[in-house]
Amino acid sequence: MIAKTMIDYLEEIAPQFIAEDWDNVGIQIGHVEREVKKVLLALDITKEVVDDAIDLQVDMIISHHPLFFSNLKRIDFKSYKGKMIEKLIKNDILVYSAHTNLDSSNDGVNDELARVLDIKNPEILVKTKTNSEEVECDIIELENKRNQYGIGRVGHIEKTNIENLAEKIKKKLKVEDVRVYGDIEKPIKRVAVAGGSGSDFIIDAYKKKADVYITGDIKHHDAQLANEIGIILIDAGHFHTEKIVMNRIKKYLDQKVDSDVEIIIAKNDNIAPYKTI
Repeated sequence: MIAKTMIDYLEEIAPQFIAEDWDNVGIQIGHVEREVKKVLLALDITKEVVDDAIDLQVDMIISHHPLFFSNLKRIDFKSYKGKMIEKLIKNDILVYSAHTNLDSSNDGVNDELARVLDIKNPEILVKTKTNSEEVECDIIELENKRNQYGIGRVGHIEKTNIENLAEKIKKKLKVEDVRVYGDIEKPIKRVAVAGGSGSDFIIDAYKKKADVYITGDIKHHDAQLANEIGIILIDAGHFHTEKIVMNRIKKYLDQKVDSDVEIIIAKNDNIAPYKTI
């Protein structure tokens, strides 16, 4: 199987046209005509992931977060990223990234997060916006297509309290702790989620009448805003609210690819090491 076929399969559920304007999705390193027999799935391209890819002799890495977010002005093989780039090129490993298009996908990050947390009848929290740079005559058709996709999900769960919901999140996402902001006595029936960094959508979750909004990377002023408008925030971490999509992608690709193509989830794909002091 060539890489282009693998990419075509992935873009059936996460087409590039639904990625945000600022994003950098698609091929990061490599060429689409190369043969692929072993693929590594990872949230991030890190030294550990690259080393795993080399050890496993994979032909391709599919990552969620792009290797390159901004224009590359130089490649210094002594730098952290430069060392990774050198290894990837020397070992002929193709890198492809599906980021905000996988977030907005109907089979991506947020649908999987809603499924894992048992959210019933989830609907899109924020619909994907049309790229203003598209040719004008294509805008209406593109808008109709994009209306089928969007960031975040919102729906109902069985009535519960914040403590029970927090425990469920920790269990389902396999995270040791979560941060909760707001009225912890408030009964919970309607829940909004957005994997990764979702603080931009607090108002949207409120407008969708969510009692609680689960996401990552909540800052001080985000918590203040949520408290003012009366919605509870649960910060379950950027990594932990996105990592669950790897299993979904593997299952999907396993059903698509030939039996001699192996799909592997990276074991060393993790948040930066830290400890509380």
